[in-house]
Amino acid sequence: MDDTKPNGGFNATKTLLWIVAAGFIAIVASVVIGTVIITREVKTAVTSTADKVGQVVDAFGKVFLPTVDRKETLNGAVSVLTQQAKLVVTEANIVADVSKSESTSWWGVYFGTTNAHARARCKVQYVVPLDGFSPSQIEAVETSTGQKLLRVWLPQPVVDQEFVDIDHSTIEVESSSGWARFNKNEVAAKARNLLRSDCIRVANDGAHIRAAEASADAVARKLLEPLVNKLQQGVKLEVNFRRPAG
Repeated sequence: MDDTKPNGGFNATKTLLWIVAAGFIAIVASVVIGTVIITREVKTAVTSTADKVGQVVDAFGKVFLPTVDRKETLNGAVSVLTQQAKLVVTEANIVADVSKSESTSWWGVYFGTTNAHARARCKVQYVVPLDGFSPSQIEAVETSTGQKLLRVWLPQPVVDQEFVDIDHSTIEVESSSGWARFNKNEVAAKARNLLRSDCIRVANDGAHIRAAEASADAVARKLLEPLVNKLQQGVKLEVNFRRPAG
């Protein structure tokens, strides 16, 4: 009797069992290795986050002298800046120029146009509103070049609505009535009344605001001199302005 076939079947079965066992061991090994890798990644991420939090908490320690009480110094700076609800930074001389016209018709008949032109010099005052200023608007920053900064964020200077002074001695008014109208004095009075709002409009243009920011920067630096004296060597004070949204 030929017994080769039974031995071959047994060997094949044995080989198949070894293949299945090897595959199972490989799967278990991959799961274990994957778990170890994931655990290490999670630990690394947690450690990295903790390091970042530590850096933020200790940021002011890199700009102030070691002997300085940072909390007391920051609160002192806020107190200096908020002694008044608004910090007066500069004044500007503005020329207001207003034109006003009114046309009249009745039953399709045109009675003409009355024109008035008013011009005057005025003075405005720029202020930085500081009633909401807090320590959160003072930051310790290190730039990509390694420069350490103490950055102070202030509101953008605005025109003080309570201080808009029209020089009435400089008011010039020109007016002319329509051919069938005699209301030039009335229209001229309306033009005069618009001088204040036009003065504010001109004072809020880009060039005047930039000049006010330059003055505000100088005034703020003067007030913050005691704070600057407590900075480490090489640390610079930077004053920035937050422009209103929109």
